[in-house]
Amino acid sequence: MAEQRKCVECGKLFIPEDPMQIRCPECNSKHNFNKGGNWKKRIDNRREVKGMRGNYNRGRHNSERPRIPDECIFSTFYDEDGKLKKEIFLGCAKNVARVFEGDRIKITALRKFFNIVKQVEIKLNANPSLQINDVRDSILNLPRLVTYQYNRQVIGYSLVQFIEGHIDVVLKNRDEFKGFAQYFTSIICYSKQK
Repeated sequence: MAEQRKCVECGKLFIPEDPMQIRCPECNSKHNFNKGGNWKKRIDNRREVKGMRGNYNRGRHNSERPRIPDECIFSTFYDEDGKLKKEIFLGCAKNVARVFEGDRIKITALRKFFNIVKQVEIKLNANPSLQINDVRDSILNLPRLVTYQYNRQVIGYSLVQFIEGHIDVVLKNRDEFKGFAQYFTSIICYSKQK
């Protein structure tokens, strides 16, 4: 004999037809789960039982999403003396790493995009005569890949904001790209590894 469950909506005891069922047949019919109905609601219904995390941005208002602070989106990575800004190594890198953690972006997803940036940096370092326009396609591929992963609900919007906010600066010249690579390296270092 199947185990009885308590309906999450009305509180009645019922014998589930499906091991994933959390609502009694009456409440299920209200939601039209049995005859096709809204398949997204059915999936959400099952996630409640399994304890799976759904799309954490679903239903979240744009103002509630973790956002990269404006001072952490740079128009240049260099100060007046031609040196890399200290914020790239300290304050802003820590803040952006915290925002990524708050947006539930896993280190593996961050590393995927970081590796693309490092591959371009290695190409530039290997051939000093190579200009930023020679690796432009690889750099311009980055926002597209980030947006694709966001649409697949693999990453949060803050990574899209970070990449798109810096793409114009990165395309200026080799030095700006190297500054971006240093910034991204600092963010990876400050991110939780698991």
